[in-house]
Amino acid sequence: MKPTVQLIPTRFLKIVTLGFSLGLCASFTSIALAGQTVQIAAENQQHLGIESIVTTRASTYPSRTYTGQAVVALDQSYLITAPLSGLVTKIIHFHGAAKKGDVIAQIQSPALLTAQKDFLNTLSDFNNAKYNLARAEKLMKTGVVSTKNFQSAKAEYNKAMQIKRQQQQDLALLGMAPQAIQTLVKTQQLQPAKLQITAPADGELFDLQVKAGERLNANQAIISLGSTDPIVIEVPVPVEDSKDLTIGQAVTVKTSRSSVTGEIELIPNVADPMTQTVLVHIDAPNANHALIPGQRVQAQFNIAIAPSEVAYKVPRNAVAQLAGQTVVFLKKMTEIQAIPIEILNIDGDSLYFKTTSDFGSAPEIVIKSTSAIKAVFEAEGGE
Repeated sequence: MKPTVQLIPTRFLKIVTLGFSLGLCASFTSIALAGQTVQIAAENQQHLGIESIVTTRASTYPSRTYTGQAVVALDQSYLITAPLSGLVTKIIHFHGAAKKGDVIAQIQSPALLTAQKDFLNTLSDFNNAKYNLARAEKLMKTGVVSTKNFQSAKAEYNKAMQIKRQQQQDLALLGMAPQAIQTLVKTQQLQPAKLQITAPADGELFDLQVKAGERLNANQAIISLGSTDPIVIEVPVPVEDSKDLTIGQAVTVKTSRSSVTGEIELIPNVADPMTQTVLVHIDAPNANHALIPGQRVQAQFNIAIAPSEVAYKVPRNAVAQLAGQTVVFLKKMTEIQAIPIEILNIDGDSLYFKTTSDFGSAPEIVIKSTSAIKAVFEAEGGE
C-alpha cells in the first residue's frame, strides 16, 4: 500500500491560495512526484469538476503536417493529336472536366474520304465473297462443287470479313462518328469527311494548341487531358523524415472541405540539393473530383507504432506539466496517478503519446480539471 500523509492546517493555506475550500482539502493525501499518486474522494472529484475518459491503445499516429500539391500522374496524362491532316472546323470543348467520349473538336479531312473509299472497296469484296460462299455451299450439296472448292470459298469469305472489320475499326479510331459509319455501310455512299476528336478518358482538359480554321498535319497536337481519379499528391519531405516512410503507407490528405486516405506510391532516392527534401508521391482516390491539379493540400503520414511500444490517444487537454515532466493523470476510483509520457504528436484536439506503463484494460485518463490535480501535487511537494 502506498504511504499517505494527512493534510494539516499549514497545508490548508496553500490550497486556499489556489482557490480550494478548507473543508475540501482536508480529504486530500498525496506524494508530489510525477509517477506517484494522490487520493481524492469521489465527492471531492465531483466538486472539483474532474472528468475522465476511457481510452484504448493506439497502433498508429499521424505525423506532423506537410504541405503538398495535387498533380496529374504521368501515366494518366494524354496528348490528343489529329489522326489525319485537315482543317479545324469547330472547337467544342477546350477546358474543364471532360468525360470519356466527349467530342472536343471537329476536323474536315480529305484523307477521310480516301479511307472511306478503301472501306467501300473492301465491303464490295466482302459481299462478293459472301455470295460465292453461299453459292459454293449450295452446289456442294448437289455434288457439282467439291468440298475443296467450298473450303476455298469459305477461306476467301473469312479473309474479306477480317479486312472489313479492321477497316471499319480504323474509321472509328480516325474519329468518324459511329452513326456516319453505319450510314456508310448501309448506303455504300461516301459520307462527309468530318472527324470527331474525342476524349480518351475522364479527366481535365488543358493546354489547347489549335484554333478554329487552322490547318493541321497528321499527329499534330490539339490539346492535353489529365485523368484525375486517382490523383497524385507530391509532398516535399525532409530527407531525415523520409527515412520513416514506406511504400504503401497510409496517408491522410486534407483540404479545407474534404479529407481522403491515400497511400505512398513513390519515395525517390534523390533529394533536392537546395531544400534537402525528397518529393514523395501519394496516390489518392478522387472519384468526386474534389481535388484538382495544382491545388495545395495538407498531408499526414500514418506512422505505425511498434507492438513492443505502449501508446495511447486521448483529448489534448489531458496533458499536464508536473515536476519538470510531461504527464497524464491515470484515475482508478479515488486514486489518481501522474504518469510521465512522451508526446508523439498533437493533432487537432487529439494527443498521441508513448509511455513505459501499460494502463491495463479500460484505463481512465483525466481530461478536465488537470490543473486542480496538479495543484495538489505541487502543494504537497512544497512541504
